[in-house]
This record gives sequence, C-alpha cells and structure tokens, in this order.
Amino acid sequence: MKQRGYSLLLSLFALAGLGGAGLISAASYQQISTHYQTLELSRARDALISYAVNYIDHYGAQSAGIGHLPCPDTDNPDSTQADAWRLDGPNPPCAANAVERGWLPRKVDVVGGRYHFHTRAKQGLLYEVSGRYVNNPLSRVVNPATTGDITVGGHTGVVAVLKTSMETDAAYTLIRTADIRQQAMQRVGAWLVDKLATAWRMRCSQPAATTCVAGYFLLADCELRATEELLHWLHIKPVSGDCESYKTLLKSTYALWDDVPFNRHWFVRNAWGDFIELQLDHNCIAHDLRYCRFALLPIGRDDQQIIIRIVPNVEAVTR
Repeated sequence: MKQRGYSLLLSLFALAGLGGAGLISAASYQQISTHYQTLELSRARDALISYAVNYIDHYGAQSAGIGHLPCPDTDNPDSTQADAWRLDGPNPPCAANAVERGWLPRKVDVVGGRYHFHTRAKQGLLYEVSGRYVNNPLSRVVNPATTGDITVGGHTGVVAVLKTSMETDAAYTLIRTADIRQQAMQRVGAWLVDKLATAWRMRCSQPAATTCVAGYFLLADCELRATEELLHWLHIKPVSGDCESYKTLLKSTYALWDDVPFNRHWFVRNAWGDFIELQLDHNCIAHDLRYCRFALLPIGRDDQQIIIRIVPNVEAVTR
C-alpha cells in the first residue's frame, strides 16, 4: 500500500514536471520571437537612417539630398504571380498627405546596385513616414530645421515609424528628428570639409599663397551670404576686387558645383548653407594661411548649426 502511494506521488511529480517544461518552452519561444522582432526592427531602422545620411552616395549631386527617406511600398500582393511580392520597392511620389503609410520597401534601386532595408521574403514591416522627409518629389527640403510631425503615444517629433503588424500591442520602433538631424549634419559637415580641403589645396599651391590671403579678406569686404561665402571658398580661382561681379557669378546658372549648376545642387536647394558657420582661428589670422586647415567641430544631438573652423594644422580642435 505504501509502495503504491509512493509510485502515485512520483507519477504526479513527473506530470507536473512535464507541464512545467511545456510552460517554460512556450515562454522561451515567446522571448525568442520578441527578440527577433526587436532585432529586425532595429536593423531596418539603422538601414533607413543610413540610407538617409548617405543619400548623395546613392543618387548624386542633383538628388533630393542628405536626410531624405524613401516613400512607402503601397503595392498589394499579386496572387496571380509566382512571387506575389515582386513589387517590393517604394511607390513615389508620396507627399500628398502629411503622413504616408504602407510597407517598408524591401529594397530600392540606387546607382550601381540595390540598397536593402530588410531580408524578408515578403513584406512584413509597416512603415509610416512624415511627408516632410520623403525623397520624391524633390521639393521636400530637409535640413537641420526640418522636424518630424508624427505623434506616437507620448512621443512627438517623430519622422518615421516601423511596426511588425497593425495590432495595438505590436512591436515598433521610432526614428525621431534628432536621430536623423545629428547624423545628417555630421555627414554634411564631413562632406563639406573634404570639398573645402580640396579647393584649399588648389588655391594655396602658390608659394606666396596670395590667393588664400586675398580670399579671406574678400569675405569681410563683400559681406557674402552663407551659401555665397561657402561657394567663395570652394571657387578654385577667386575673383579679386570686384565684389558685385563675384556675387553675380555665384548667382549665375552657369556656375557649376560637382559638375551641376549650383542652384540645382542638393546642398543649395535644401539651404544647408544657412546652417554652416565658418570661423577663423585667431592663430591663423596673422600667419600664412597655407599652414591652416578646415576642421569640423563636434555636433551635439540638439545642435542645428554646423561649425567649421580654419585652424593651424598642429592644433587639436575642441568646442
């Protein structure tokens, strides 16, 4: 009798153990599923930001410009085709509404290949994007003053939203204004410093460096606007003396930058010049400017100004 009771007790413990194992397995499965959803959203988010920040590398000088995001994919699956999701790219133009909604494109065609946002066999990530940031039509200006206008829960200033489904408790991730702004500003600043450095080397190649010295003093005399000032520094052969003729040249449709008319250049059309400040280190004022260089100062998350300073080659730049 005692043996039978002991066997029954062991059986009950065994059943309880099996049940517990089932519960742990289900919980683990849910954790794994949540982990992969979170990972997928994170990767897609990073891909979108990278695409926006490196936009000019994909489409060139006359493109929409740094900071722009793709239109959503609004095509429905076509069950008559072997691949129902073959139309998995963006559907531009897409700025009719303040917020555009659809699927996150699986890929976009760029110069020299394709850029992928996710690797799913079919569309599965919902995508909302502010109409202010879309890349088509080209009239959408994106610069440090552009803000996202989507609100999600208590989050404002949202540029884009990625979700795994339409359910209210679906996993999601956000791209906010500062997420685009800071990295876009860093990219523009680095790009511009490289351009300025190239022009600087060409303008300062003469031993007397008269073109550099004259170029600096010309700025104060001409009272150039931000974009004009930058174009002045980027101009290989600066105009001397006649400021009005120089301004006329900059406004001319024949003035080229990156081999395109500068008024069609993404930098000019998006008014990035208004957010650039050129500073001259006092150590460079009294010395031969051949021994100075352009340097990008650190950019904070909430900054809206890109500061590029002309500093001695040997000096470490601090803000």
